Amino acid sequence: MYGIVILGLTLLGVIMTWWIERRDYERRLNKLKIRIYVNGIRGKSTVTRLIAGVLREAGIQTLAKTTGSAAMVILPNGEEIRIEGRS
Repeated sequence: MYGIVILGLTLLGVIMTWWIERRDYERRLNKLKIRIYVNGIRGKSTVTRLIAGVLREAGIQTLAKTTGSAAMVILPNGEEIRIEGRS
């Protein structure tokens, strides 16, 4: 009997934690004025870099992220930080 209660409370805690994190994530996303999603088979990283560069030159604070074999975060000043993958 106690095992079921403990399992239920644990499950409730996990669900509540997930819900709070999801709510906070959605709030942060909604604060962004512009979000651009780049999709396709080839050239996504190049297009992402180009879009970020154009927006940066237009005076719009920009943060970009590329994925794949050369995953990078491109900071508002244009500096690139490599994202180390899992081995």
